Amino acid sequence: MRITFDQSRTGTQPQSWGSSSNDPTGVRLEIPVRVEDVPQGAMVGFDWTSVSIKSARGTWRSGWLAFQALHALSHGAAWLTVYVDPEFYKASSDAAVELDGTLDLTLSRSVLTGPLENGQGVVPGVGRCGFTGRLTG
Repeated sequence: MRITFDQSRTGTQPQSWGSSSNDPTGVRLEIPVRVEDVPQGAMVGFDWTSVSIKSARGTWRSGWLAFQALHALSHGAAWLTVYVDPEFYKASSDAAVELDGTLDLTLSRSVLTGPLENGQGVVPGVGRCGFTGRLTG
């Protein structure tokens, strides 16, 4: 999976600006991103986010944050919400910046259920699989 800055949407903003009581504090930035190479049939869950912004005035780091920072994912387009320290934002507002983000995410697939015959079943895309009621460890 790859997440990159979406320069084609520079200067735009998300249609909805929802917030939550557990959102971090600071100056809210909405950064347009592309989410590509998601495995076929996978759903993406965004769990933790860490962002750093480097400018000529220094470097600011968010630390690990547990909130829905990457949101509104649709057809590969999404938004990365960053809450920047107001003092750093003010000091760097006229400077070029380099943003680096790390996301902890979960990829999952839908679970299919089906009939078993003699402890065996057919799993689409995999083949015939056997199941037992025993746990081994």
